[in-house]
Amino acid sequence: MSEELERAMEDASFYGKLITILFTNGNCGETCSKISEALSSPQLSRRYIWLSLDSEENLALFLRLSRSIVPSVVLLNERGEIIGLLEGADPKALEEGLRRLIDLYYSGQVKANRIPDIYPEPHEFDEAGVLEAIGSVLSSLKADFRQMQLILFYSKLEQVAKKVIAKLTPQDVYAQALLSGSSSLPSTRFTDELALKVKLTNEGVEEVLSRIGEQGEVRRSDRGKYYGYLIDQALTVDSLLSCFSKTGDQRLLDVALRVAEFTFKRLEHEKGFLDNPGFDRVSRRVFIEPLANAELAISLARLYIVTGEEKFAKGSLKAMSAAHGFSRSDRVIARNAIAYLKLNYGIKTRFPMDDLEDLRVQRVNGLECDWWFKGQCFKRLEEIEITAF
Repeated sequence: MSEELERAMEDASFYGKLITILFTNGNCGETCSKISEALSSPQLSRRYIWLSLDSEENLALFLRLSRSIVPSVVLLNERGEIIGLLEGADPKALEEGLRRLIDLYYSGQVKANRIPDIYPEPHEFDEAGVLEAIGSVLSSLKADFRQMQLILFYSKLEQVAKKVIAKLTPQDVYAQALLSGSSSLPSTRFTDELALKVKLTNEGVEEVLSRIGEQGEVRRSDRGKYYGYLIDQALTVDSLLSCFSKTGDQRLLDVALRVAEFTFKRLEHEKGFLDNPGFDRVSRRVFIEPLANAELAISLARLYIVTGEEKFAKGSLKAMSAAHGFSRSDRVIARNAIAYLKLNYGIKTRFPMDDLEDLRVQRVNGLECDWWFKGQCFKRLEEIEITAF
């Protein structure tokens, strides 16, 4: 449970006060310190309960109470309803804006808004989406990690794509590492980033394993405060499967299956998968976050290739459709494209090979042929055609 917010809501109700939350992160530094000093001063903070929260640790609240901008200041009533949101780096402007917002609320000129449940209607993702994802990278020449994975795979099949690889601008450190082959990545507290680092470097898998509970719940960070965020569940499964593909260590596959099982039990919703298990009255509001669903679609598609169990294929399709119904952003479409290619063109191999080399391929222990595709064995990977392009 999010003890800070629950306690703040109880205190706000008892004392007849409002709640002010400042969302920070590790990059905000001195700016957020100055804002915190201004807004938590005794003269101003006597009018509300004050909280300063790390946006990355408190991801569920950050997604529901802000526009994903740091720093952000949100004013709530005692029921956790949103009165107003302030953004900016100027402490004085934020202080004046907060005073004005409080006065407007108490004078009845501004009303609090209940946080809505957000679960758009699912929309089927098809082969046209794969081409759209590739076209987007080729035209913009910008790629985050998954877009980079997709376009590097495509460049192995189509000569025209090879010409643009050198022109690509990576949009994050993981895309840069994938493009350059570098294993130098920054340290991180948060499990989604740690999982990506392990996937790329094959180092640190024991730390990932140490963050996984007996039921398959994945802790958000090394602090162990929150667990079960969908993005952490999804990327942990993917990371463990990558390490399994390189080593054949059955233990890693078993843990990945346990993490997936928790995800089904605690996060599955009729419209997709929830972003978190629900820690308080605010984070329990339904939110089908598109990028995390698209990442889960990738992980479940990989488990389907390994196990052949239909529940993983159905789960992947469900997550893919949920993500596509919510967002048509290039980043989400690229992730859906990868999941789609895995589900429809997935290849089993007995060799130690990860999907960063060929996103269709998944190692399977005990396989009796070199390459297995749609019920047939092949001697060479090159013999297997893909018709999506």
